[in-house]
Amino acid sequence: MTVFTNFFNTYIDAIAEMIFMFHFFTKCLLTKIKPSHYFVYTIISIVILFLFKDQRLFQYLLCAAILTAAGIFIYRATYMRVILYSAAAISAMQLCYGVIGSLSGIIFPLIPADETGITSLAFAVGGNALSLSLSVLCYHIILKYFALDKTINEQCNILILLIPALTILFAGQYINFAVYGNFTITSESNFFEKKHFFMLIIQLLGICSLFCIMFVYKKILGNVRINTKILLLEQETGYLRQYVSEAKDCYEKTSSFRHDIKNHMEIIRNLILKGDTEKALLYMADIEEIETDITMTCHTNNPVTDILLENKLSLAKNFGINSSCSLSLPHPCKISDMDFCIILSNAVDNAINACRLLGKDADTFINVSGNIQGDFLLIEVRNSFQNNSEIKEGIGLKNIRTVAEKYNGCANIEILNDEFILSVLLVC
Repeated sequence: MTVFTNFFNTYIDAIAEMIFMFHFFTKCLLTKIKPSHYFVYTIISIVILFLFKDQRLFQYLLCAAILTAAGIFIYRATYMRVILYSAAAISAMQLCYGVIGSLSGIIFPLIPADETGITSLAFAVGGNALSLSLSVLCYHIILKYFALDKTINEQCNILILLIPALTILFAGQYINFAVYGNFTITSESNFFEKKHFFMLIIQLLGICSLFCIMFVYKKILGNVRINTKILLLEQETGYLRQYVSEAKDCYEKTSSFRHDIKNHMEIIRNLILKGDTEKALLYMADIEEIETDITMTCHTNNPVTDILLENKLSLAKNFGINSSCSLSLPHPCKISDMDFCIILSNAVDNAINACRLLGKDADTFINVSGNIQGDFLLIEVRNSFQNNSEIKEGIGLKNIRTVAEKYNGCANIEILNDEFILSVLLVC
């Protein structure tokens, strides 16, 4: 009976633990899992249990490593989310088993001795079932109240969660091995009954601490998201002011030209009547130059982005950068003008800075393009780039990614030879 109990605890229950941890972990990642993944993970769990049969700490550490690797390389989750939920899965499971173990240590001495070993087997099976049930309850609470959604930009230091979570994990392991590892429970051991009681309190506090850590971490990430929105709003306000100012200047130039056009036409008519066609042609050339200054060279089907790109690409030309625009935006479109401005302004500003780093004598270019395919809009900004330069994602690229995620899209960076390509996909 003892052999069967040890086999049950060592393999059957341990495999169930790992499968439950894997299921919780993947649920937290909000990803679809194939049945084959459960099978592969079960095989890996059996191998780990066989190689480290009596080393529970190594089992948990290897399990954490496998979950982390699967989350990053297979399910393509951010390392912040992966570490967060792998630590939570293992800590919650270990603490729940510790709580039931402490309760068993308190209750077991009160039960009459049974030489057949049936009582020990019942305690083993029942205790493990209760431990798994308590673990499932903890996992349910975490998923319902503390789980993060994919819209949160997880840029906080992982030490905020990792150090306290590891402290809870190793403290639980210390309790299991150092406190419980060297004695046998008996009905005459009142000292150990008190120890079980205190260990029960400590592990319950550990579970509460885990919930508190996750709650605080979620609040911190929520504040980061709010701060990001505030920065975006501030940037939108700046773009709006810039747009109003440029629109006002353009309107004044156009109004002035329209006001004087009759006088210009009268002067040309008089010059022609006098037979001074050469002066008339020169005068018409001057008018064409004025008309060119007030005419938009960028036609995106959106007046706001027309003015924005006209200003940015004119600035690029002043720096000797060849620029072109073949962007066509949908109309009507659910993407706001300010969000278009955030994407295009940051992208072109970064492109101008990259071209200027190449020097005045370099042959540099900036090309803004875009096309619509069904409900998808792809915007590309290509520019000259020094291939050995280090790419650092600043606030501009982060804001572009934030806007792309807002419309269920994404932003991608690619370096092809000496060309930097920023692609932004939006659902419009």
